[in-house]
Amino acid sequence: MGSAVKGYSRREFVKSSAVGLAGLSAGFPRVRSASAAGKGEVEQVTVGLVQEAFTVDPHMNFSRYNLDTVNQIFEQLVHRDAKAKMVPGLATGWRQTAERTWRLDLRKGVKFHEGEPFDAESVKYSFDRIQDPNQKSPLTPTLRLVEKTSVVDAQTIEIITKQPAPVLPAYLSLFTNIGNKAWLTAKGDQFAARNANGTGPFKLVEWRKGDFTRLTRYDQYWGGAAAIKNVVLKPVPDANTRVLALKKGEVDIIQELPPALADEVKKYPDLRVSAVPSIRVHFLYLRPDAKPFDDPRVRQAVNHAVNKDAVVQKLLRGFGHPLTQVLTPDIFGYNPAVKGYPYDLDRAKALLREAGHPKGFSTELSGYPALKEILEAVAGNLKEVGIDATIRIDDYGVHFENIRKRKASPMTYLTWGNFNLFDADGTLPYLFLPESEWSYYTPPTRLVELNRLAATSGDQRKRQEAYHEIMKILQAEAPLLLLHQQFDINAANMKTTWQTRSDNVMMLYGAEKA
Repeated sequence: MGSAVKGYSRREFVKSSAVGLAGLSAGFPRVRSASAAGKGEVEQVTVGLVQEAFTVDPHMNFSRYNLDTVNQIFEQLVHRDAKAKMVPGLATGWRQTAERTWRLDLRKGVKFHEGEPFDAESVKYSFDRIQDPNQKSPLTPTLRLVEKTSVVDAQTIEIITKQPAPVLPAYLSLFTNIGNKAWLTAKGDQFAARNANGTGPFKLVEWRKGDFTRLTRYDQYWGGAAAIKNVVLKPVPDANTRVLALKKGEVDIIQELPPALADEVKKYPDLRVSAVPSIRVHFLYLRPDAKPFDDPRVRQAVNHAVNKDAVVQKLLRGFGHPLTQVLTPDIFGYNPAVKGYPYDLDRAKALLREAGHPKGFSTELSGYPALKEILEAVAGNLKEVGIDATIRIDDYGVHFENIRKRKASPMTYLTWGNFNLFDADGTLPYLFLPESEWSYYTPPTRLVELNRLAATSGDQRKRQEAYHEIMKILQAEAPLLLLHQQFDINAANMKTTWQTRSDNVMMLYGAEKA
């Protein structure tokens, strides 16, 4: 979840809980004229990353840091355009042939970087590999709906789901990259961690761990060769150092510009800031299994006590939107009638009195170092209504391990990126159903029933109605202290035409000479 300047960079501050983040791109769909190479060509683009890849194995890392590299090299069956609409990728079409059966037509004439043809065998192998318990792929949750993948013929794949799954195509649009069956089988896992053979617009040339990753365009890419001929991805973890490198011309694009540095970058006429509202949201989980948060009146009081507008304006320099619900307006299931909790200290105190806490209570709220300023602001607000909140700061990894091991503080900071589904199914089952490792919440029976209906119905109107009702239930239950929808903020020089996207995806394909 993150961004920085002592604590706010989209991934240093917003490193995703279940998924990380990122947000550069310059265009989808990927289909481009083959004549694009030569028109608006750029010899090299250097990107200052928050963190380099951990692995280039397409199936062995779930971090968006990793996807910044891997998604230049590999592809999914389904792509998204610049407005987050699903469009054909390695699959040219998809359709339901039965209640739990989908058929996908695969793109013909596609070749992997080393010359092997792309076909249904590689799709089935990739999905089976992700789901193989012995492989221990962290991507297994992305195929949680899939019961079986079968090859119909070389250009057709059939997927049988465990239940009716109207959102299956969305799950195939970000993390489920397709690898080459023969290559992965022959080379083995250790080799695949450091070498790559995908179908994407760029090929891996060299990876000097801790220094840089070099890519070159794949001239036979099915969508047409990229305008950028060479890409260098450099890890620059410190936000101030990234900005300095951009000013000095050492990099052309930087990720996760901290809000506090945006005005500084704007002073330079040859640099620009690109920021958009993201799909990612920030909140504190209020553990209903820990007193006094077992009382919804206490949870409501906490929501009224925190001045979210002040957090956005003062700490985030306006780069954010206060949340009214856990879904953003771009996500299917968002309910515009749910208005959230306005900042109201009197109402917060009244609710605490009703709940039997007229003098407040003591509790603990936790996060990781990049969140320190926001946690301090929240604790300061809570103090005004008598809640004495001790702040606990853990390392990023420890913080999330505590959540998964059921050791979370009564108030625990979390961000969520919706798995990039743009559908409530990418949020609700993970945060509010008891079987999820992220959830401490026991939902009302009605919420469970509505979620089951929405997750399995092929009727979009019924799905939307169900999700709207769930948003109303969550408004009353208040299991989260809702904070803000983040902005993805990046910066660049004037070399290329890239633009930040709202879906946390970094794709350099599509960028041209400015």
